[in-house]
Amino acid sequence: MRIRFLLLAIALMGFGLAQSAQAGSIVQPPPPQYVGEKETIFSIGIQFDFGDMAPEIVAAVRRTETNSKND
Repeated sequence: MRIRFLLLAIALMGFGLAQSAQAGSIVQPPPPQYVGEKETIFSIGIQFDFGDMAPEIVAAVRRTETNSKND
């Protein structure tokens, strides 16, 4: 009795999924909206080279710009 009920439940779930896929009820999320953004990052650090092991102070600047098309 339990096996018949289980098989019937599985069959009905499969039928329901097939019907919803055919009906096109799967909703696609909207495409992401991008906003133009500018970013500048400064960093300072200590660098060790393996050759002479004398520490060096290094500085870096990174500037990025993204437009509204995410380019």
